[in-house]
Amino acid sequence: MGLFLYLKVDNTQFYAIKTELEIAYKSTLNVPNKEIELFINGVPEKVSIKEAEQIIEPYLSSFWWAVERALLIGLILSISIVGGLIWYWYNYGRDVMEDEQLRGAKLVEKEKLIEILNQRNDASHYTIAGVPIRKGSEGNNICCVGAPQSGKSQAIRAFLAQVRARGKKAVIYDPSGEFTQEFYREGKDIILNPFDERCPQWSVWNEVEEDHHIDSIGDGLIPITPNGDQFFPPAARRLISDVIRVLGRQEGTKTNKHLFESISLSTLQELHEMLAGTSGATYVDPKTEKTGINIKMQILNYLTPFRFLKDHGEKFSIRKWVREEDDSWVFITTKEEQKEAIKPIISLWISTVIKATMSLPAIHKERMWLCIDEMPTLQKMDDLVLSLTNTRKYGLCHLIGLQDFSQSVHTYGKDVSSTIISTLQTKLILRVTDSDSAEKLSKIIGQMEVDEKNMSRSMGVTDGRDGDSFYGQRKERNVVMPSEIMSLPNLVGYLKIVGDYPVTKVVTEYVPHAHNAIPYIPREKDIDLNVVSEMADEKHEGINEEANTVNQDVNENVNGQNVEGNVAKPEINLSLKDNVTSGEVEQLPIKESVLDPKEVKPVQVEEGVLDPKEVDSQETKKVANDIEVPVKPKQSEKHYQTNLLDGLNDFTGENN
Repeated sequence: MGLFLYLKVDNTQFYAIKTELEIAYKSTLNVPNKEIELFINGVPEKVSIKEAEQIIEPYLSSFWWAVERALLIGLILSISIVGGLIWYWYNYGRDVMEDEQLRGAKLVEKEKLIEILNQRNDASHYTIAGVPIRKGSEGNNICCVGAPQSGKSQAIRAFLAQVRARGKKAVIYDPSGEFTQEFYREGKDIILNPFDERCPQWSVWNEVEEDHHIDSIGDGLIPITPNGDQFFPPAARRLISDVIRVLGRQEGTKTNKHLFESISLSTLQELHEMLAGTSGATYVDPKTEKTGINIKMQILNYLTPFRFLKDHGEKFSIRKWVREEDDSWVFITTKEEQKEAIKPIISLWISTVIKATMSLPAIHKERMWLCIDEMPTLQKMDDLVLSLTNTRKYGLCHLIGLQDFSQSVHTYGKDVSSTIISTLQTKLILRVTDSDSAEKLSKIIGQMEVDEKNMSRSMGVTDGRDGDSFYGQRKERNVVMPSEIMSLPNLVGYLKIVGDYPVTKVVTEYVPHAHNAIPYIPREKDIDLNVVSEMADEKHEGINEEANTVNQDVNENVNGQNVEGNVAKPEINLSLKDNVTSGEVEQLPIKESVLDPKEVKPVQVEEGVLDPKEVDSQETKKVANDIEVPVKPKQSEKHYQTNLLDGLNDFTGENN
């Protein structure tokens, strides 16, 4: 301020100030001589007070202007200095008490991560919630973890849309049908669901190109659960593999129906005879009945889905589809009420996809995607673990959806579950409600090492002994706390990509579901004419057995009486038409027969009773009156017809 005045004020202005003070003095004290002496152009002249004020007015104005500017500048400088000191000491104190990150994972803004990826030219074409994943990391697999309604399906749908746009093949396990509803293309894509009308004809023999493929089928169908029995599942695998081999020797037995019935409806003796000459025969040896029954029951637990598979229509082979170079997709669908019934066949289909892909030449780049939403809801798949760790070179990329880790641990065990999670290297972590899962996800996001500042305060008897001291301590800390993961809003999560890149918080954009296709079309109930014919033969055999019983009873009853001569013995001949159509069954005629037609006339059997009017002999009449032939009346014929139709209805699932 003083420097400013020194530069802006000269001697004339100071002389004007002196004159102003003199005028004030004379005006205030009423001095008799009120003239003021001024130097005008270097010549002293005496002027009145009023004239003097007019002469010095310009000089006074410039002087006070300079003073005001100097004060203003001084005020600004003072505030700046004080503010700077406050800012300095504040930051100094904050730095002293602020924890310093030394190394480890970092949490940055979304824009910062995108900038880092672009600077390194390491951004992929695929994005998750608007953030690119690392270039070439598609084969390192992607995982979306989140509770229901957290935004997991939205993220998966958005990623599948990118896969479709790039023209890549994909296999989608779709338990809810929402992916099928949006992405299925009629005439190009395939739906595998035994209960869906659009499902093609598939059987295990469609996938057998080499003998070892049969063993792969047994391994894919029957899992070996952790902490479970270690004898019966492997034995069941070998047994069903041998059954498939034996049935595959004849074209007529290579059907899903034969595969199911050959095990479920056969006794151990029949299975043993069928598998004669194979290693599987030893498992069902009637001499070790208990072991054979246990193995058979083990197989039946996983054989149920074959009851529902078609044996007619256009055939479909997963292995051939994998080798085709196009952009078609396979949707493995199910409804919640059907899942338990067909869970084994779903696992077998996925296993076949994996094995077929591993038979292709290695290309070390993206070839096909395998998307499994709600993975732990399926049965244990050993091939899935193999796929996650070994199929990157074959171009199979994985997109896995999980609700939490507890389901995975229950299905695969703690160690295998940890392996699965570690192979899913790109992770989108959304809200979870399980505290254990939140703790694990927090550790997956990463830890950082920090220099944690602490303060201690000492109090003495005198003021001079009081004081504060600061010190640092190194500690490890989670980048994101478990409680933060558990309290995330819908569609908000943390993205961790492959490599030495920081974690970022992202928001998935909500896009309404598209309705491009019907997710599920119930399969029309059809009747296999071969099954109908077999059922008719079974009924025929049953009727003949009853007829034989009737004839035998008649013989016993007639021979038991004291009858002279020979009496006619009715023979019941019951038959069905060879071709059963529209539920018709031929009326069951009763054929007459006699022992000696020369001595006794034929006995007419009507309504199951011998007619005494047709018997000439008196003794024969007596016997005829006393004996009733235990033949079922015509009403029984109607009963047989009803039973046959009932059997057909049981097959079709319809009620009368």
